[in-house]
Amino acid sequence: MFRKISFRVLLYILGALVLMTIITQISERVNGDSSFRSEIASFDTARATGIIISDPKAGNKSIELTRTSSGGWKMISGGREYRTDDEYIKSLLWELTGMKTERIAATQKDKWKEFEVTDSLALRITVRGKSKVLADLMVGKFSFQPPSSPYDQQGKMTSYLRVHDEKEVYAVNGFIRMNLSPDINRFRDKTVVRSDAGKMTKLTFHYPADSAFIMEKQDNVWKINGIKADSASTARYLAGLANLSGNDFTDNEPVTGPTVYKLTLESTSSLPVEIIAYAGDSVNGHIITSSLNPGVYFTGKSGLTGDIFKGKFSFLK
Repeated sequence: MFRKISFRVLLYILGALVLMTIITQISERVNGDSSFRSEIASFDTARATGIIISDPKAGNKSIELTRTSSGGWKMISGGREYRTDDEYIKSLLWELTGMKTERIAATQKDKWKEFEVTDSLALRITVRGKSKVLADLMVGKFSFQPPSSPYDQQGKMTSYLRVHDEKEVYAVNGFIRMNLSPDINRFRDKTVVRSDAGKMTKLTFHYPADSAFIMEKQDNVWKINGIKADSASTARYLAGLANLSGNDFTDNEPVTGPTVYKLTLESTSSLPVEIIAYAGDSVNGHIITSSLNPGVYFTGKSGLTGDIFKGKFSFLK
């Protein structure tokens, strides 16, 4: 009798457990927990063929990035086409695929406005492949939590995102919106010089009147008109020149006229590079362009002119 009762009790317990499991699963589906995404975007970055970013908070600015047949990218914004910083776009795609969700912040549409993930408030980024959309995200507001201990110097930033056709709002670590801002200058090719300082052999500074000079590497020693250049000053200059970028763009082509300064850089690893400074204005300074980045113009207002075009006495003791 005891065994029969025990077996019957076990059946009741088993049945209750099964019922509880079913109820829990139904509850999770209702609350949206079953659709929790540990990664808000997961795709093969090599399959990305296009990216569209638009932001209503930035005056509905938008940019469109398209992968070219050579594997690089080009950008279109405001009806104009721009050369792009392909490494920046590559890192952006990796950032999207590497985002880990920390929690679900909301499961209902009536919470979208609170987290700024509505169509009128959210930054939207759409990543396309050849035949389908790889990711379509609505990036909302962010919150900041101050450091909780003296050992934490940064505190914590949390961004809120939503997959376009889903209701759930996810919390993600970091200030995502800033990195995705459709600022065309963020995505443009900033190259002025890309070289190896150790393989440079000759720099010709074309200056007005008699200020021009040539600095040449002879027997592994840099010289100016046969005079040995200061090794420390020369090394600092070449190191800065080797991977030089410009950050202040201008879409205004220089006024036709003679160049103010020109630098021709020769090396054993690449073709000669020409950097030209044209006359500008009192606000922007010179207008600078490089043969490595044709059709792109930088202003000299942030000191780019002085970084490139040095006088010969800068290199002499």
